[in-house]
Amino acid sequence: MSVTHIAAPPVVLEDRIIQRCSLCGMKLIDMPKPSIQDEKPPDKPWIPGKFISVSEDFQVMMPFTDYIPTDLCYYVVSLNTESLSIGDL
Repeated sequence: MSVTHIAAPPVVLEDRIIQRCSLCGMKLIDMPKPSIQDEKPPDKPWIPGKFISVSEDFQVMMPFTDYIPTDLCYYVVSLNTESLSIGDL
């Protein structure tokens, strides 16, 4: 099963690049900061605001669409917490 997230802006912290979902906070990327000597720049971090589909084995940026994916993390989190009350959070 895949879940779609919305990429937040990446954060560079010392020698790491960290990027999370702007809705649920899931960590999408935690990688070493590339050095100038790297032959090929990495294809990540993701472009902020883009939909990123995440499954167990891979992550892929979704093409532009006019609809919100049904597996958006917001919906997955909302469905799992519908029975919670404010005191549970």
